[in-house]
Parts: sequence; structure tokens; C-alpha cells
Amino acid sequence: VDHTEFRDHERPSLRDGVRLLYAGAPGRKDMLDPLLAGFSRLPDDLRSRVHLVIAGISRHQAAASSGSGESALAALEPNVTFLGRVPRSRVLDLLAGSHFSVLIRPDAGYAAYGFPSKVPESLAAGCPVFLNHTSDLDRYIRDGEAGIVVGGYGPDDVRVGLERALALDDVTWEGMSRAAHGIGLRSFDYRTWQQALSGFVRR
Repeated sequence: VDHTEFRDHERPSLRDGVRLLYAGAPGRKDMLDPLLAGFSRLPDDLRSRVHLVIAGISRHQAAASSGSGESALAALEPNVTFLGRVPRSRVLDLLAGSHFSVLIRPDAGYAAYGFPSKVPESLAAGCPVFLNHTSDLDRYIRDGEAGIVVGGYGPDDVRVGLERALALDDVTWEGMSRAAHGIGLRSFDYRTWQQALSGFVRR
């Protein structure tokens, strides 16, 4: 990534609830169903404090590609918002205003071997990641440091992770945001690898 693309994170207070962002087009590699089901399993008082924005697909598209009907998805509003396709600049703005980006993947097939490009982008934006470990994500995202790591990709794994996110205070979360930005800069900014890559090409 180019860290200069990302503006400073707004670091909104958690007093108004946790802001989550999923950006992308879920298919076999990203799983929306466990995320939405885990959200639905929260007690009412906690669920009202979670605000999930889904950028990349509409509610109609989500209903067509998931186990949830459109009426079930509509019932999650206004705490779940489907934006449909948005330009990259809008995603960057959303990252700067979110407490966590979300990535739930099955530990199999493509997800087990491919590294998700949205993770470095989230880190560079200073937005910690809410995820389960697949691929070699555990090298970069440690639980409680630059994100919240859930134990698996089931709805109850997500629910427990959301409860943990809701229990954070501003000081703790801001430390996670700074840690995320540092990892994005040290591990994923292209400038970090310029010299090593140039040497590899010359050799």
C-alpha cells in the first residue's frame, strides 16, 4: 500500500457504539452470514450499540447470495446499512471513521492460502481489524493489539467478539488504532520493501 493515500483516522468515541465496516464483494472467500447472524444474536441493548456498514453490495444482492432473506436483512436496519458499490475514495473515508473493519473467512480453500488485500489497507488507515485467523494473518494481527481475533467463523464466535468490542474503552481502542497504523506502515507500505526488491531484481 501507499500510506500517503490514507488520511488520519477520526478516532470517534466508543460512547456512541462500535462502528464496523465490511468493504468488498463477499463470495466463497468472505462470509457475511456468520457476521449478520452473530450480530442478530446479541442482546437488544448491545445490538443497538453496534453500527455495521456494508460497502460493496446492496441489501438485495446480499439476500440473493446468503441464507438470509431480504425481510430479515431489512429488520436489522438502521444498525446495518448496505451502501451498494461505492468508489474507493468513499471506502477510505469509511475506514477513517470506523472502529474496526471486518473480515470473516472459512479456514479452507482460497481463504486459507490467499492474503486479503483489505487487511493492509485497514491497518494503513489506522483501523483495527475484527477477524478470524486464516492464511498467515496471525503474523500481523494479534488479539487485542491491532484487532480482535475471534475463535472461528461461526455466529457465536462473532457474537462473542462483538461483545468484547463493545466492552472496550476509548483509550484501549486508540492504542489498537495506533498499533494498526504502525503495522501498516512497517509491514505493508511499498517504501519499506523498495531496497530489498530492487536488490532482488538486480541479482
